[in-house]
Amino acid sequence: MIGKRPLGDTGLLISILGLGGHVYPQNNAEYYDGFYGRRFVESEVYLQRRAMVETALENGINLFAADFEFEASGLGRALKELGAANIVFVSPVIDYRSDSDGRPRWDVLRARIDLWLAIMGTDRLDLPQIRITDGFLRDSILDDLMDQLSRLQDAGKIGVPAFYSPDTDLRVLITGLDKGWFKVICRPLGILNPNAAWELLPHVTAANAGFIGFVPFQKGWLFDLGREAGIDDFEIAQTGLRWPLEHKGVTGLLCGAASVSEIKTNAAAVKTPVADLYRRIIRFSRTGGYENFLNQVHRKAPYLAFDWRLKNGRDHAALS
Repeated sequence: MIGKRPLGDTGLLISILGLGGHVYPQNNAEYYDGFYGRRFVESEVYLQRRAMVETALENGINLFAADFEFEASGLGRALKELGAANIVFVSPVIDYRSDSDGRPRWDVLRARIDLWLAIMGTDRLDLPQIRITDGFLRDSILDDLMDQLSRLQDAGKIGVPAFYSPDTDLRVLITGLDKGWFKVICRPLGILNPNAAWELLPHVTAANAGFIGFVPFQKGWLFDLGREAGIDDFEIAQTGLRWPLEHKGVTGLLCGAASVSEIKTNAAAVKTPVADLYRRIIRFSRTGGYENFLNQVHRKAPYLAFDWRLKNGRDHAALS
């Protein structure tokens, strides 16, 4: 069974591997111009989703996510049918901004929470994912948000909020952590998107907060690089999952999947620490695909660029 870790000081114990909401059909993917790597057409077939949820439960996974309404509906139905009443899951991103100026609307926040409760068929969202930006640091917006979330907690509609922000908006996450307001952070983290390891995790550990990473395989890029380097899929999955989990402060990782077999592979791969992580990463970085990946990062999102081929001040023991 997959191991579990405390989610900071929330009192929740979550599996180190979670099942993301996206069900990626095999042989239905294409590259597109953007460093995330692939565009997927997601399967909405319920029986496939149910089988994957059942496999996840059988392997000890108790962390689930859903980003869209049909994902949440399928997840809620599957958990009920499988008798998994006390599952911890991350709800869809709760978007409550005004269309006109992007400012938050608290009536929309409350309405969105009620909508997801109905879709999931539950009385409470244990870990609602709350999207915020650095703009929340103006005009006491963040203070007002925390007050609204506290009221929703008092009403029994939500448990512990999990905060997420766009890639460029770090100040709001750091502020919330340093103030002791944010108990859980969600953020991309993996070999191909490692910046959260040094930008956020020190604040996470100082606050005794929980950290849930996602996109550890960068939507398939890591597997393409690994196959080019002659690494088998099990070792690719093992390397991609264990690298973020070796960092202090990381509680668990959310991964989407294309099949039941992928969940089983990830579940087996995540259990065993790897002694030669850095040497494996260098093999990824010596491929032509890695050069292509970096070129896209530098062009599309230079603030996320990190080149594993270069030794620099951030390439310290925690990364080896």
